[in-house]
Formats: sequence, structure tokens, C-alpha cells
Amino acid sequence: MARELLLKGNIIICADSMTLKICQVCYVALVRNLLLGVLMPTACRRCGFENYQGDLFCGRCRSALRVITSYDLAVEDFVTDGDRKALAVLKATGPIPYLVNSLIVEPQLRRFNERLSRRNLSTGPNILVESVARDCANTLCLDFLPIVNVTDLGQENAFTTGTDSKATIFIGESLVDRLSIDELRALLGHEMGHIKSRHLVYHSIAEVLAQGMAFSSYAFGLGTISIPLRLALLAWQRESEFSADKASLIAAANFTPVASMFAKIVGIDEIINSDTTLSSILEGFQSHPNHLDRLRAVRKFAESEDYSQIIRKLNQRKMFEKAFGVTCNFCGASKQVEETFCPNCERSLA
Repeated sequence: MARELLLKGNIIICADSMTLKICQVCYVALVRNLLLGVLMPTACRRCGFENYQGDLFCGRCRSALRVITSYDLAVEDFVTDGDRKALAVLKATGPIPYLVNSLIVEPQLRRFNERLSRRNLSTGPNILVESVARDCANTLCLDFLPIVNVTDLGQENAFTTGTDSKATIFIGESLVDRLSIDELRALLGHEMGHIKSRHLVYHSIAEVLAQGMAFSSYAFGLGTISIPLRLALLAWQRESEFSADKASLIAAANFTPVASMFAKIVGIDEIINSDTTLSSILEGFQSHPNHLDRLRAVRKFAESEDYSQIIRKLNQRKMFEKAFGVTCNFCGASKQVEETFCPNCERSLA
């Protein structure tokens, strides 16, 4: 059977299997299409590296190459009130969380990341996952493209470590094998929602606290984290998940893959596979009340005017993105960034 290449967003997939493991034929076609799209280099505004035209993120520093406009997705567009208020309380506690994170949590996570990254080197990069990640990061308007490692986590899950500008997303390879492309978008959208919302510093500490690890005052002279701060961190962590879930919906652009992605992570996908109606999906999560509450919140957001406004804004950004810039693409005259018609030659730039 002849292999047919389908273009879905910025992702080229093999129609024979529709799976996440790209075949050699599709890989060659993907590289060919990328090379054909190279017209002229684009210099990174941050580091000066010459990238190919059409690249979404810098190949050296991984910073976004897009022109920043009012059409970009902002944190304020989707972060929940509970997340915003709880994060403000945490920030008001001063530098102690940052000190604990830099002196205790980060070194531990760095060693952990290195072990997992070495594991990932043996399997090589997953081209399709990286392509989906790049597309999701562009949709959510991240400032930097996170590294995505698909590796053996010993469980079907995903998590993000690092900093806002140097984040790494780890995904269990067994989970990737079971996800559809839209479910992968939902998963990556959730993890990138944490990055977009600048959750990583507090999230890393909260994760360690949730695992019951005590912070010693003897080695670092910081004193133990106070009980109120511990409680505030753990309470905020739950609120932060609601914000990341909304980012998941924005990236996937559909509620169903968000729900089915959750189902595969908690292991109830076989229950709802036979009936994918909304009521069946929600009923399947009755034994997982935390995920059920989160799915109900996502569904409510999906039906809201706030979500509709976000989609309209992102669609407008996609429509006008060729016009965004400080010069006309045709005559080279100066223009305002968001002008869609050149004031000099009067040509449409979109």
C-alpha cells in the first residue's frame, strides 16, 4: 500500500498507522519538507543565531522567534483565580522558597534529570513528539521551547522540571505508545501550562513535600519550611493543576482528547472506550474524584465565552502572522508590527 503523508497543523504523519512512532519513509519526507521550507535565515533576537525561515524557536537558545503581539496567548487568559491568589500568597513569603529550591531541590532534580536523559540517549529523539511539542509551544506562546524526553519512567505519566527558560518535560515511553496525536497535544499542553504560568519553582518544592521529604536545616542553615508554608504550597499545587488543565484544552482544541488522555494516565481508558459520550467519560472517573473535579472544570471552561475568545484570538494570530513585523515583506518600508496593510505600497501582508 502506498504511504500517504497527511499534514495536520505543522505535523506530518503517516496515514498507514496514524501512530506516534514515525516511520523511516515519513521521516525522510519530514526532513525534505523542512528543507523545502528554508528560504532565508532568520536571526534570533536573543542570541543572534541564524535560524531557517519558518522556524518557530531558535536552534541554539530555544527562545521563541515569533513577533510578540496583542494576539498572543497570555497567562491571564487562562490562569484560575485560585491559582493566581494562592501564587500571590506564596510569592509574599519572600526568598525562602527560592533558596530551598536552588540549594536542595534543583541539585536533586538535576541528578535525576541527568539519569533520565542518559536513558533517553539510547533510544534517540522521538521526531514526531518533538514536532507536536514545538507546535503546542507555539500555540501557547511560550517564550522558550522546553526539551522533551521520552524515556522509561516505570509508569505511564509525565512531569516537568527545570526553570521557566530551561524546562524539561519527561514522558513515559509506554504512555506515548498509547496516546493519539490529539491526546499527546493535551498532555504536552498541560505540562507547558505549568511552564507558561511560571509554576516550576513552587511546583518542584510541592512535589518533594508531597513525597514526604523533610528539608534539613543543618546542612544549609535555612531552617525547616514552616507548617503554614507547607500547607500553602500543597493547597496551591491543586489549584495550579486547574490552570494547566485549561492550557491542555487550548493546545488540544477539544475536550474529548483531554478526557481520554486523563483516562489513560489513571488506567480507566478501557472503561470508557466503548462509550465516548460525555456522560460516560465523566461516569468512568467516579472512582477518581480529583480527576473528575478537574475534568468538570475543563468542560465548564470549554463551554465558556472566555475559551471562545481565546480561540478567536489565536485564530486571528494565525491568520495575520505573516503580516506581523516592522517592515513590509514586499517593499521593505517600515510599518507598525500589527499592521496588515503596508502604508507605503498599500499591499495586503496577511
